Amino acid sequence: MRYFVAANLSFRYNILETLEFRADVLTTIGAGVSVKNLRMGGCSIGSVGFSVQTIDEHCVGCNRCMRICPIETANIAYRDTNDNIKVRVDASKCILCGACIGVCKHDARLVHDDTTRFFEDLKRGAEISVIAAPSIRTNIPEWKRLFRWLRDLGVRFVYDVSLGADICIWGHLRYMRDTTKPVITQPCPVVVSYCELHKSELLPYLSPVQSPMACTAIYMRGNGISGAIASISPCVAKAHEHEATGLIQYNITFTRLHEYLRANDIRLPEEESGFDHSDACAGALFPVPGGLTENIELFLDKPPHTKRIEGSSVFRYLDQYAQTDEAHLPELFDVLNCADGCLIGTGCRKEQNVFALDRRMDEIRAQADAKVEEGRQQLEKFDRTLRLEDYLRSYHAAPQTFDDVPGDEIDRAFELLHKNDFVKRNFNCGACGSDSCHQMARKIALGVNIPSNCVILSRDEAKTERERNAEHLNLVRNIGDTMFSTQASSYEDEVRASLRRLSEATDSASVAIWRRVGDGDDLKCERFSGWYDETSAKIAILGDWPDDLLARLKEGEQILVDVEKNYASLFTSNIKTLLIVPIHLRGEFWGFVDAACLEKRTFAKEDASLLEAAGILLISGILERELNESLVTAREEALEGTRAKSDFLSRMSHEMRTPMNAIIGMTHIGKKADDLPQKDDCLEKIDNASRHLLGVINDILDISKIEADKFELSPADFDFEEMLQRVVQVIAYRTEEKRQTLTVHVDKRIPPVLRGDDQHLAQVIANLLSNAVKFTPEEGHIRLSAELAKEEGDALVIRFDVTDTGIGIREEQKERLFLSFEQAENGISRKYGGTGLGLAISKRIVELMGGNIWVESAPGKGSSFRFTIRMQRAPDKVDDAKPEAAFVAEDGCFSGYRILLAEDVEINREIVCTILDFTQVEIDWAENGRIALKKFRASPESYDLILMDLQMPEMDGHECTRQIRALDLPRARQIPIIAMTANVFREDVEKSIAAGMNDHLGKPIDYDELMKKLGKYLLDADCK
Repeated sequence: MRYFVAANLSFRYNILETLEFRADVLTTIGAGVSVKNLRMGGCSIGSVGFSVQTIDEHCVGCNRCMRICPIETANIAYRDTNDNIKVRVDASKCILCGACIGVCKHDARLVHDDTTRFFEDLKRGAEISVIAAPSIRTNIPEWKRLFRWLRDLGVRFVYDVSLGADICIWGHLRYMRDTTKPVITQPCPVVVSYCELHKSELLPYLSPVQSPMACTAIYMRGNGISGAIASISPCVAKAHEHEATGLIQYNITFTRLHEYLRANDIRLPEEESGFDHSDACAGALFPVPGGLTENIELFLDKPPHTKRIEGSSVFRYLDQYAQTDEAHLPELFDVLNCADGCLIGTGCRKEQNVFALDRRMDEIRAQADAKVEEGRQQLEKFDRTLRLEDYLRSYHAAPQTFDDVPGDEIDRAFELLHKNDFVKRNFNCGACGSDSCHQMARKIALGVNIPSNCVILSRDEAKTERERNAEHLNLVRNIGDTMFSTQASSYEDEVRASLRRLSEATDSASVAIWRRVGDGDDLKCERFSGWYDETSAKIAILGDWPDDLLARLKEGEQILVDVEKNYASLFTSNIKTLLIVPIHLRGEFWGFVDAACLEKRTFAKEDASLLEAAGILLISGILERELNESLVTAREEALEGTRAKSDFLSRMSHEMRTPMNAIIGMTHIGKKADDLPQKDDCLEKIDNASRHLLGVINDILDISKIEADKFELSPADFDFEEMLQRVVQVIAYRTEEKRQTLTVHVDKRIPPVLRGDDQHLAQVIANLLSNAVKFTPEEGHIRLSAELAKEEGDALVIRFDVTDTGIGIREEQKERLFLSFEQAENGISRKYGGTGLGLAISKRIVELMGGNIWVESAPGKGSSFRFTIRMQRAPDKVDDAKPEAAFVAEDGCFSGYRILLAEDVEINREIVCTILDFTQVEIDWAENGRIALKKFRASPESYDLILMDLQMPEMDGHECTRQIRALDLPRARQIPIIAMTANVFREDVEKSIAAGMNDHLGKPIDYDELMKKLGKYLLDADCK
């Protein structure tokens, strides 16, 4: 089944909101008023521009349409922008026979009708009646339900074409009685169009009696039916007839109607409705579609000499008819475009069973003899009530001339086809869409076909193309072999040599490779390499490539540039033509290859393909070379990084084992010591070594977070000078040990209160001061200064300088200073110690604060480490909440309080219990979170505080806290819960608070911090 889809096409029409007819012609036929060529007053609703359409993207140039079309010049072959052969329809020559639609296997041809417009106008309230062809009974078996639905939509009247067919039979009988000329009797609209457009000499023989459809419309007008009229028929060509006669305003085909019902999921009502003219005995004379000849012969006493032709051969017979002497013509020449008459026309569903339809038609014809007497009575009735002139029409020849093609033009066409001998000129394969090579040459001369549509020419050109492609393939293979086997030292020379071979193969003055540079929307290209003919100067572009040209290349378009016409100002004067072929690698626009010529010319498609293939190979070789160089560099950097990390691990081993050695050694000595002062000395040294070891561990954890890109700041309002004092106090004891002088200078313009991360800022300053103390000899000088460098409203840029009179740094050492796992030189760690992480951590902190860090130094002349940060001005006073004062614990200070300790490690439980022993606090402990939960649920009022480890078996501290808080007990929501864990990162603290804990203590446990927290949540809570 083939449908004619209207959605892909459009044509213009004009319709008024209100449809009115001239009142002076709306009288009965019996009154004798002529309605010949009756048209609508005040509007034009005809299907102007109705024609076969071509969907170019579906056409493959198979030429079936050209081969079947009866009109020599109605189909035009051409090459599209992609150099593909296509065939389009010349609407001015098309007769709407529909043959091309039937043979097209690619859905490239279609016709749409007025179905959509018809239903849109009905919805707007237009006054429309319908005429249906009798074949609706076989094409739409539910036709009576369809009529009911149409009436519900607003259709006024529904008439059967059979009524008009009876009038058409009567008209032909009366017309033939009065004429002596041979008559072409069937008023098929395709035949009419053929005669008017291409065989005007046949018009005098064409019967002037209107078609059955038009006769029905005239009858309706004569009986006072106003408004527009729509026809439902199997014929797409009815549109031409409706436009010529102006009697019917909508042409609806069966296929398009079926499609509309299906697309809109329309369900027809169960009620039925028939026609509106039962009193007219419609169909008495014209029993079956296409039965004109049979009925004429039935009612004539002397049957005429008739010839009946249906199908595509009708046009060949019409041509012979025009060339035949009138004496030899049949009295009746009954012709139809469709092979099955009007039963299955060009606008019908094609899946119908033709044999079943023929059987039905034969049955109806067999009944015609029984109706002869009834028919004669109907003819006499028509004689009394109708006038023949009302049902006649005129024909008009189109103002077109078709001159014969001169022989020299045929010869020139044969030259274009490369057919220079008798055999080639009479090959006659028909693949081009013409019956003979001579007809093909004639069509080329007429401009409706092209030489490349010749299969023989294409075969010969294909042979030449294969040979050329073989040469190009060999060239590309040689370029590839050369590029991927060339030593680095001669690589650039081989690239230029390959470009020279490309230039020779494409007959160009130069070939060059251009590479895209820049990122984002800033699309620029620069020359990577090129070869230039000895006769031409170096082809230099005098400016940047135009943005529009680069944009087209980026989209993959190959561009042939007429330099003189479009881009003369960009090139030296000797360049005339430029072929530019874009190169895309991995879906990205890499650049392009161009071939320049000193004269105006075109390039073959194969030239562009060669440039593209060779360009991809050359560029792939270039990228492979760059990749190899990058891999070598990356390998060296990886080895260097591996060495650095190996050295770092060695230093870390030293940094961690040294304090561990002190801890273990002092522990052993302390055990054996008899006097208390010696034991205290050991414990003091163990404490110092432990704190040093904790500092090393903290540095490692900081750098691991930096490496994982999880290092973040925590801004807050802080007192700037107070922060500096804290840092200096920590460093001062070390400067005193080495008798060094430490001075601090603070710019008075710096606001007293800033907003930022003071903890990490203090860490940077402490790192730099610590290094200065370490690398400055005894009695040296160290200076810390802070200056306001820039102020933009509340945004401040502050510069810090840490200057010393130490050993200094060589120039080559400066590059490694701020790298992770690096020190200025390997001997530094052995002599001075340190992890080598402090400066890397400081650099990351400074960058997160929107600043930079750098060093100025020379060997033996000291160093100046400088950095800038961005801070925000804050209110003059820090929040009222002051830092918590140190809690001084006394014997029995927590007497009467009870703590639940959730800790799975026995030694940790022992440490806590021992530390708190003198406070007389009562401690109950649990080995995991599940036991802690059970104990608290059993006696919630007996506990004043919970110390909660986070990582425990069976149930961890987070889950235990959540379940405690979820208990339906007042104490469960009130009791303080303090996390006591080695998880000390900010996100760990936040996670603990989110689980419902009140505070956080890090391990190793700081005694002062533990006492401060207990004092806050036990004693302060009681005071409150």
